[in-house]
Amino acid sequence: MNHSPDNNADRYPQIVTDPIERYQTLIQGVAAILWETDARGEVQAEIPQWSAFTGQPLESIQRGGWLNALHPEDRDRVRLAWQTAVERAAMAPTDHMTFEAEYRLHHRDDYYRWMRVHGVPVFDPDGTVQKWMGFHTDIDDRKNAELAAKDRAAEIERLNTLLTQMMALVDRREREIDQFTYTISHDLKAPLRAVTNLSQWIEDDLMGELAQESSEQLQLLRTRVGRMEALIDGLLFYSRISRMEVNIERVTVVKLVSDVVALLAPPAGFTIEIDPGLPILDTKRWSLQQVFSQLIDNAIAHHHRDDGNIQISSQPLAEGYEFTITDDGPGIPPAQHEFVFGIFNTLGKKADRTGMGLAIVKKIVETEGGNIELSSDLGAGTQLRFTWLTPVATALSAA
Repeated sequence: MNHSPDNNADRYPQIVTDPIERYQTLIQGVAAILWETDARGEVQAEIPQWSAFTGQPLESIQRGGWLNALHPEDRDRVRLAWQTAVERAAMAPTDHMTFEAEYRLHHRDDYYRWMRVHGVPVFDPDGTVQKWMGFHTDIDDRKNAELAAKDRAAEIERLNTLLTQMMALVDRREREIDQFTYTISHDLKAPLRAVTNLSQWIEDDLMGELAQESSEQLQLLRTRVGRMEALIDGLLFYSRISRMEVNIERVTVVKLVSDVVALLAPPAGFTIEIDPGLPILDTKRWSLQQVFSQLIDNAIAHHHRDDGNIQISSQPLAEGYEFTITDDGPGIPPAQHEFVFGIFNTLGKKADRTGMGLAIVKKIVETEGGNIELSSDLGAGTQLRFTWLTPVATALSAA
């Protein structure tokens, strides 16, 4: 079937051959707002998409009135950028000039949306600026996401600054506490030593004349003074645990525990069973030794018999080991399980105990990232389990 040229023209769109018209057609297809000004940057004709968005008629857009549709915080910045672009293009028309900016544009329904504007000068054949053409793209979603991320980053920076300040304050307070604790320790222990010496001098001077009961009372006095000195030392040690620097060493735990037991010298009837499979660790020897020393000493001291039994074992965890110290002593009622980990708390009437041992153990273990638990009941012995974190790659079997 033959078609006339007129029929084809009706069926197919006309081809745009003019470059500027082609540019306008392309921009109209992809941009939110297409705009045009004269060479001085003044609006001369209607901008339908702008008016539809902002509600501004032509007379409100002219003579820089379009700036009134911008957010007040953006106006001066955009005005200066636009004037600079127009002046530079007029002064150096051979250069490739563009105008780009981002700002919030007021919608006729009384809200703002972020827009990105891009404009270029169009030159006459003689090189002078004929007009400016450009378009706006709605970037509100992206811009709000960027601003939210920036706000989060600023908040994180603020929190980091605050954290740094707090850490500095804590460090200063810890130094002050160290100094205070040292001073208290020195000022308290000096008169205590004087009391010990004085009681000993009295006993020596009255040798043979002092009644047995009085001699025993003086001895008890010195014992109590010694306990006070040990308590002061324990407090000083407790206050410094989290700030002590301890070297990492290769530790054979079987040997470490054996050395601790030898130093504690339990009663001859006591049996202490050490699992030969205790691991070899790269860890803080001194800290781990303190934990075992306090726990084993505590189990011996609070046992109700001279022929007690203590068992020490371990099992691997994903990030370290769990060590267990089990005794067949008198046991601890469940209601007192948390009590025994407090400072100055001690069960029974052990006059030579300071009540600091388990508190020190708990603080050391938790400072190293582990935890400690107690399982016991009255008359059923006690089991203390503590986790000791260490890189799995450094944990070796001692067997």
